Amino acid sequence: MIPLAERRDNMNLKNILIILIVLWCGVIFYASSRNNIQSNGKSRRIIYVTAKTTARVTNKLKITKIDLSNDIWANNIVKKYNGKFRKCCHATVYFILSILIMICLRIFKINPTKALLIAIGVCFLYSL
Repeated sequence: MIPLAERRDNMNLKNILIILIVLWCGVIFYASSRNNIQSNGKSRRIIYVTAKTTARVTNKLKITKIDLSNDIWANNIVKKYNGKFRKCCHATVYFILSILIMICLRIFKINPTKALLIAIGVCFLYSL
């Protein structure tokens, strides 16, 4: 017999995980609701700022000698990595969702193989 306090803690953990899954689905829904121009602009901006900041830091550390007055190199980095970055972000948000679902299912005592298949199925259906 499981003590009452342990069952209560287990229920709290289950509730927290379910809330996290719902919240994360909301994050995915919000990100997916942006049009292509907004979404593409955001990812391009993230790459651009990251490249400029990295160049500034590596210049100060005397690792590189990048001309920060000219943005051609930064724009080339954005062109080269934007598609890859967007795909990685997309995969990452669904990976996080699948992990949250798997943890929740394991707390409900579902075996690992079945939990994995359910998590993949739920993520696939949600992505549609």
